Amino acid sequence: TFSGNSAGFRGGGMHNDFAVTTQVVNCTFSGNSAFEGGGMYNDAVASPTVANCIFWGNGTELAKSTNTPAPSVTYSIVQQASGVYPGMGNLNIDPLFVSATDLHLQACSPAIDAGTAAGAPANDLDGNARPFDAAPNVAGNIDIGAYEYQGLTTAPVASCQNITVQLGVNNTVTVLASQIDDGSTGCGLLSFLIDGQASLAFDCDGLGPQMATLTVTDAFDNQATCNATITVADDDNPCCAAPAAACKPFTAVLAGGSVTLTAGDVDGGSTYECGLQSMTVSPNTFTCADAGPQTVTLTVTDINNESSACNAQVMVKDETPPVARCKNITIELNANGQASITAVQVNNGSTDNCGLLGLSLNRTSFGCADVGMRNVLLTATDAAGNSHSCVSTVIVQDNTDPEALCQNTTIQLDAGGSASLTAGEVDGGSNDACGIGARTLSRTAFTCDDLLGPRVVTLTITDVNNNSADCTANVWVRDDIFGACPDPCPNDPDDDIDGDGICGDVDNCPADFNPNQADLDQDGLGAACDPSICINTAVDILNAYIEGLGLSSGQERVVTRRLDLAARRFCSDYPLSYVISTLNSVVEYVDYQSGSDIPPGPAAYITGQVNALIDALNAGVVNCCSGSNARPANPGHGVATDGQQLAASPNPFSEEVYIRFYLPEAGPAALEVFNLDGQRVKTLLSRDMEAGGYEHSWDGADNRGQELSPGIYLLQLRTGRRTITRKLVLVR
Repeated sequence: TFSGNSAGFRGGGMHNDFAVTTQVVNCTFSGNSAFEGGGMYNDAVASPTVANCIFWGNGTELAKSTNTPAPSVTYSIVQQASGVYPGMGNLNIDPLFVSATDLHLQACSPAIDAGTAAGAPANDLDGNARPFDAAPNVAGNIDIGAYEYQGLTTAPVASCQNITVQLGVNNTVTVLASQIDDGSTGCGLLSFLIDGQASLAFDCDGLGPQMATLTVTDAFDNQATCNATITVADDDNPCCAAPAAACKPFTAVLAGGSVTLTAGDVDGGSTYECGLQSMTVSPNTFTCADAGPQTVTLTVTDINNESSACNAQVMVKDETPPVARCKNITIELNANGQASITAVQVNNGSTDNCGLLGLSLNRTSFGCADVGMRNVLLTATDAAGNSHSCVSTVIVQDNTDPEALCQNTTIQLDAGGSASLTAGEVDGGSNDACGIGARTLSRTAFTCDDLLGPRVVTLTITDVNNNSADCTANVWVRDDIFGACPDPCPNDPDDDIDGDGICGDVDNCPADFNPNQADLDQDGLGAACDPSICINTAVDILNAYIEGLGLSSGQERVVTRRLDLAARRFCSDYPLSYVISTLNSVVEYVDYQSGSDIPPGPAAYITGQVNALIDALNAGVVNCCSGSNARPANPGHGVATDGQQLAASPNPFSEEVYIRFYLPEAGPAALEVFNLDGQRVKTLLSRDMEAGGYEHSWDGADNRGQELSPGIYLLQLRTGRRTITRKLVLVR
């Protein structure tokens, strides 16, 4: 290579002088400079021979003196302003060096395989063997220049375009190969053939789309092909008639909420002699909102871009039924034996492609006759009238207890001293919406042992669906007809006139129903008939009982201080509601602590006493004892107006109670214990006694030595002059 050289006057790359006959073969001159002959200058009679060389980019490539013969140049590339340097195989075209400083050839260089083998060296400047046939499709295989291209030339890339051509006045048209070329690329000047020819001719017989193959050939005879569609049109219709659109009605059924039409759905036999370019329908998509008649337009266009349109009637229908989904539910009858449901309750997500219009049930009301499992039909309906149903199981339950109503009754013993009771005698109008199935009593047989006081029986009402409720009634057992039983109250000619189960001679309110014998101030006169109850004494007595229970100091203070507060408020003329509210707080607290910090028995006793005090307050028989601020030394003592006294402590008691009494005069005396049924359970003494004070004890056992059950008992001191009764509370 001769590159980058310069001369001040002549022959920048090479200067030949005198009778020089130099042979220059496969050389590359580029980037040299001189005033004349930047590439090569021949002077005098110099006549070099040049073959397979490149002179490019040297300013002036070849120059000579006036009388010097021109050099012999063949198969070389010589840059000139125009024309080709004289000589066989010479070219005037860019050799496509890799760069200005890298004089190797690019893949599309025109120097490849363009040289001659005559005189060519066996190797190129890099030492590569010559020749290397880089373009097998062309004759020759020696490259021009100092370097032999190592590789194969790149094949062209064919690119086609579809075209539409119109028939001319003679009903013919010619299409050149270059018309369907769309920018194909390749080495050197490209040539084109269409179906192997330079052009194709069409007439009326060729109307419509025609397929053609474009063959692209580069400078090295490498080829590539592509296909194109040539649409032969006839705009003026010399060969065929214009299109004619024909429509037909169509029914479009929605699927999944939409439907898409094709042109064929509404095409009623459209014609297009010149060939069909397109057939379209608009609009072509419909949804649920479009259900009903719709008008669409069918447009037919032939290959000549001639169009025809018509309108078609399309009926958009929704024929997809909803999907009804059910779930089972459970309902309860109300107190009237009725229940109702809605479709929403059994719906489990029913759906429709276009949306549900409504849900309905074949039945919504249920009664007593429906208890159990009942099937209902849920129907889902859409706006198009499509419907679908599913079955739901409704479990109908009657969980309402009957209303148990009792009435008290009196029964007479027969001659044998027995009587029986039926449920109907105690039933005071019990009812149930679905009907009563059974009535049962806790007991139905009674004997002489049941005389006195009410016997409590429980009436159980069971309805037809096994719900039950209870009520209690008092049953008085009498022996007024046959006199079959011993007198239960031999010392009471009235035989328990108030019917509270306690004989009048030991009853602290003989004429008033007072079965629990409550005596708040322990003055011997029951709260039911005591015309004046001292609140201070009643509170002091109850507080003394509480302090004897052994509760924690905190628990004890909560109760006793509230009781004291109630007494103070009453004596300070607070409104009665304030006093009762304070006492109610005691009841609530003791009930809450019952069974935990306060034993159940004592808790029941405390709340009973407080409730009795509230009843007395409401009855207006409570007063404030003037100057009464201290508790008595022996809680529970009482003093009769004639001096006869009876007291007991501790009271309540669990193991032993000490009894003190005073007799003002000598005479017969009896100290006895009765239960609340008026039955004598223990005789402590019964004899003639001198006047004076006495003490006695009782361990809570009956006359047989058996321990009595915890509860309330009546201690009675009876002399010839009067009877005193005190209430004892036995706790275990």
